[in-house]
Amino acid sequence: MPTPSRRRTARWREHQASDACRWGEPHGFGTAELINPAAVGDERETHVHAPHVHERHGPAVAERFLAAFQARDWEMLRGLLADDITWTMPGTGTISGNAHGADAVVNRARHIASQGLHTELLHMLVGAHGAALSLRNTATAADGRTLDEHLATVLTVHSGRIVTIDSYLSDIDGMSAFFAAP
Repeated sequence: MPTPSRRRTARWREHQASDACRWGEPHGFGTAELINPAAVGDERETHVHAPHVHERHGPAVAERFLAAFQARDWEMLRGLLADDITWTMPGTGTISGNAHGADAVVNRARHIASQGLHTELLHMLVGAHGAALSLRNTATAADGRTLDEHLATVLTVHSGRIVTIDSYLSDIDGMSAFFAAP
C-alpha cells in the first residue's frame, strides 16, 4: 500500500497535468475546504496553484497586440482576438462602451488610430490570465483638440487569444472630448 506521502505526490503530478491546474482551480477542493483545511478529513493538498499557461502567453500576445496596433496591421490584430472578445472603454466618446466581437474590436482600434494617436508603452505587467499594458496616448486633432492620457489596457488571454480588453484611463473626460461625435 502506498504511503500518504506517495499518494499526495501522485495526486500532485496528476493535478499538474490536468485542466484544473491550468485554470488555477483549487486542487480538488471547494472554497470551504480551502478556508478551513480541517474540514477535509484526509491529507489532500489545500493550496491553489497559479495558472502557469497564461503566464507564457500573456506577455507575447500583449507585445503582438501593441505591435499590430502601432503598425496599423489590422489582419495581425484580428488574428490575436477570440471571435467573442469584448473590449470595454469608459466615457462618453465615440470609442466608449462595449465592443463585442473581433470585427467590432478591430473597427474600434482603426477608429482610434485614424485620429493620429501615438501610443507609448511605459510598462508591461504580467498576470495569471494575461497582461496589462501601461500606456501613454497622445494626439492632436486637425481642429486643435489634444489628447494626453495615461491608461492601462488589460488583456485577458485564453489559449493564446485575447478574450477581453478592459481600458482604464487617467482622463476619461479628456478622452471623451477628443473622441466626441462630429
